[in-house]
Amino acid sequence: MQELYAAGAGVVDPFLFKRTMIWRFRDQLVSQTPKIEKTQDGPKVVTVPPLLLELKQEVKPSGERSSGRSGSGPGVPIAAAALDLWQEISQGIHDQCWLVFDRTGDPIPEKEAEKLRYWVDALGNDEQWINEAYRTLGYWVSEIERLFDPPVVVELGRACPACHTNEVREQVDGETVVNRAVIATIRLRRHPRYWWSARGAAPRGRVRASTCWRS
Repeated sequence: MQELYAAGAGVVDPFLFKRTMIWRFRDQLVSQTPKIEKTQDGPKVVTVPPLLLELKQEVKPSGERSSGRSGSGPGVPIAAAALDLWQEISQGIHDQCWLVFDRTGDPIPEKEAEKLRYWVDALGNDEQWINEAYRTLGYWVSEIERLFDPPVVVELGRACPACHTNEVREQVDGETVVNRAVIATIRLRRHPRYWWSARGAAPRGRVRASTCWRS
């Protein structure tokens, strides 16, 4: 990790940071990765399946949800969005591989996971390509995670520490709407790994950020 810091400055080198994050995004998309989960018994290291694999398993060629996780039950709305996202990412990987083909001279693999590795391996130290890959891969990771784990906004019953107000009144279509001053964005564990627990308990949420309605 020391190479991420500029020599003698103690500041993260933006180029090296992006290149390192590209490798991390690549691993999240195509490899099993370790993750620390907080449980009642304390932190536990779990293995997270590749995001691309889980996205692909959400859809069939017809666009229906895979029956592997839910038996013969009907598909869920997530399937259509998953199909759209899968097609977008698959086409994006294909296009990027052709852009770097002249640099590598090697034949382009057929499977998406291998194509993505092919693309990342061909980036080298080209700053423009690194910047584009950083934005693209980061976007794909965030969109897959957002699909499985959509944010929920809730109102908090406390005063805003910035404006010290409990409520905010707004005019909407000629009517006064009263909202709590502070809201929180919570991620419910709706990813297929967390849909059902052994005891049937509802998924727990975690606060990611809180903001004031006035902001």
